[in-house]
Amino acid sequence: MTASDIVDGIIQKKNAIGMNNQQLADASGIPKATVDRVIRGDTPNPSMQTVLALAAAVGYTFSNHPEQPSPVPDESKIRDPAMLHIINNYERQLQSADERVKRVTSHFNMLLAEKNRWIQTLSTIIGILIVGFISLLLMDIATPELGWFPHDASAIAICIAIIAILGLVGGVILLRKKVKE
Repeated sequence: MTASDIVDGIIQKKNAIGMNNQQLADASGIPKATVDRVIRGDTPNPSMQTVLALAAAVGYTFSNHPEQPSPVPDESKIRDPAMLHIINNYERQLQSADERVKRVTSHFNMLLAEKNRWIQTLSTIIGILIVGFISLLLMDIATPELGWFPHDASAIAICIAIIAILGLVGGVILLRKKVKE
């Protein structure tokens, strides 16, 4: 299994889930230009770190890779201890790479879930602030003797601007969450 075979598997997995290069770059933490070069084949031998990050982003594991005819004969027919050692090392490296991909994927999913919890919390807080501020403003308009806000045009304009800013911030947070999903 060569690096280009692995990259081909990553590309197939990426296409199967309908992910574009920008989404792959965002999910893997690899710059989009690098992702584009790897996908186009301009980087024939990408680093292991890049391959593992891309594989984790699309959920590709080395066990997903279709079986290739082995260039090495069946282990039971090999008598040379040095060759058996090389084959065993190769198999351990493949297993180790697959385990690293699984750990990176697990860590990425944990970070994504944490980010989504923070966005939900911030959205809730901003929503509560908007509702509270609007309630105060309406109560003050309905009962001017309480006098929480001055009743001139500039003060009302400032209150409306604050509500608009809070609404925009909340909208941007929710929009970013929807785009990332």
